[in-house]
Amino acid sequence: MILREITVVTDINILSTLDAFADNEFVFLRREMFPDDLCLSATEWTTDRTGSSAAFVEVLDFVLKRVLERLNNYDCWLMVGDSVWLSDTRIVRYRKLFNSLKARGIDFDAATERIESVVEKDGKLKFFGAVRLDASMYPLVSLTTTPGSCTYIVARPASSDWQFPISLGWTGDRNRDSDLISTVAGNGGIVLQRVGYFDDPQVGLIALAIPAVLERIVD
Repeated sequence: MILREITVVTDINILSTLDAFADNEFVFLRREMFPDDLCLSATEWTTDRTGSSAAFVEVLDFVLKRVLERLNNYDCWLMVGDSVWLSDTRIVRYRKLFNSLKARGIDFDAATERIESVVEKDGKLKFFGAVRLDASMYPLVSLTTTPGSCTYIVARPASSDWQFPISLGWTGDRNRDSDLISTVAGNGGIVLQRVGYFDDPQVGLIALAIPAVLERIVD
């Protein structure tokens, strides 16, 4: 059921559905991939492109500001990882994830908290990590949300004992990452992911959470 049609708040369009598994025009989740007793709502915030990363950062700032203002004692994290398997070499193991990102100009050295781990399979490696975000890092988040990237933004209660599954990894595909999304939502958190790439006229975020949590940040 659609809660509201597209509305406009400071040039940001909002589309929301109470039941993320029902037919809708902005998110597709396969009901059979998720626990039978899990109820998820979804909201999409988008804005017109400006030809740079500024439009995405504007939406990210708008949404995470609402999270931090309206949900008591929540913190926000970037979950990022390798989308392709890497050769198992000394330099790859030395750089790991965050040093590899730094070599590409994506420097999270200022982060107060960050963790990373490696997943090994058939002689290949993937690195995954989580970094606690503040507003100064939002432009860096934009650089990690490239097409096909394994990137999520997670808002969760700071008191949560849920551990980021960096030793298991994730794919960036919401249905294949159903365990991750179910665990975050089941612990009162919100999973956000970028929408809008290439020639898409709009860019923004989709959020998934249980209805009681998501409705608190959606007017």
